[in-house]
This record gives sequence, C-alpha cells and structure tokens, in this order.
Amino acid sequence: MSDDIRLYFIRNIEALKGKGVKSHVNEYEIITDAHIVGSIKYGPYDMMIWEFSRKKTGEDRKLILRIKEAFPLIDRTKKYDYYSGYYHGGHIAEEVIFFSSLFLRRRLKLGPIVRSNGVPRYFSFQEKSLVPNLYLVKVALKNYVFGLG
Repeated sequence: MSDDIRLYFIRNIEALKGKGVKSHVNEYEIITDAHIVGSIKYGPYDMMIWEFSRKKTGEDRKLILRIKEAFPLIDRTKKYDYYSGYYHGGHIAEEVIFFSSLFLRRRLKLGPIVRSNGVPRYFSFQEKSLVPNLYLVKVALKNYVFGLG
C-alpha cells in the first residue's frame, strides 16, 4: 500500500513513463448534451467525437474516451480517512471526465466501457435498475392463469 494521495490520473501518467511498464487500453462511452467539435489529447488520455450526426440543441451526443492505463492497476486499497478533506470515490476515468467537464464547462457523463484492448466489450457500471419496480410485474403474472376460454 502506498501513501501517495495524488489523483489517479496523474499517478497513471507517471507510472507509464517507467521502462517496461505493462499497460492496457479501455475505451468509454461519454454522453453529453453539448455540441463538441474536435478532440482532446492529454498524455495517455484521448477524448474524441464518436457519433457523427446532426442533433438538435439539448439532444444527447456521444464521445469516446480512450485511456491507456498502467498495469497492474494503481493501488486503491488504502483508506485515507485520516487526511482532512480527502475523499475519493472514483477511478481514472471518473477523474478525467470530472476535470474535463470542469475545464470545458459542459455536462459530461461517463458511460460503459465499449472496447478493451482493441476488442469490443460492453461493461456497464449501472448499479440500479432503470425501472426499479419491474420485478413487481413478475409477481403479478405468477398468479395469472394463461389459457383460452
């Protein structure tokens, strides 16, 4: 465990400078309602337009965030409760989106991983159901008798 309290995205940049460091690349879907043109590259972080289409003002648009991350993953096991004002509830991708949103002054939302090491994947971090009472439908249907007549 490390006492390094620097942000993960900064620690990742430093870790990737090492010789012979293993790494992997994940690509995340980013959702925004802002009209974004171009791309941003900062070290191992690359954000660009993913969806090319005409959208009305306020409609969701999709960007892609590509992150090259040092492997093994940065140690996150240490609790920093004893540091005044220190809180961290995210990961590198969350940090990059948070600071990008702050810097660009636009709403950005981190979506699922859509590609990992060049292979299409879909890893969603959605923790709650979109329709929380959906299971009630199953309960209601189990008492219903299907049939003709």
